[in-house]
Amino acid sequence: MAVYSKIILDDEIINVVKVHNAQKVFIVCCNGCANESLAYANKVPIFRSPSEMSLSEAFKCGREVPYASLNEAQRIKALLEQINVTVEFAVSRANEIFCIRNANEPFSIYDVLSEFDPDIILSLSCPAGVCGLHDELQTGNNTIPVICLMRPLGQISYVFTDSEMERIMIYDDVKICYNK
Repeated sequence: MAVYSKIILDDEIINVVKVHNAQKVFIVCCNGCANESLAYANKVPIFRSPSEMSLSEAFKCGREVPYASLNEAQRIKALLEQINVTVEFAVSRANEIFCIRNANEPFSIYDVLSEFDPDIILSLSCPAGVCGLHDELQTGNNTIPVICLMRPLGQISYVFTDSEMERIMIYDDVKICYNK
């Protein structure tokens, strides 16, 4: 079971960027519950493998691609580029979720983040993921705002099936328990 969240509307995303007067935006994608929520909402695979290997091989070596989050980041990047905003994005590595982190291992997104120097960070994660990112990023003089693009609505439980190249939800077996 995971947090079930929905992404905010495009107009709200654009408004967040404008309110922060951001010209450089960094989108981060968690491969945890946000990826699962986006897969359900958009009826796309949860994970895909790189073209050169099977999904089972990708999982063994940590190279599976959180497809739903990646797909959404690409869509948001195109949206923001239409209003002349420079956008980069990074997807967390395999088994890396933003709400839980190894004390001895920084998030993989730092490699891209350190080279880009954004005005704001837009997070495709649940609010717990934003807390994890905020704790990691708001140290010293670093004060980059981290904005959550997802709103929690409840919990999602699902059954999946793996093919040679992707993991897909069995939509008839998805259960969502909405918050009251």
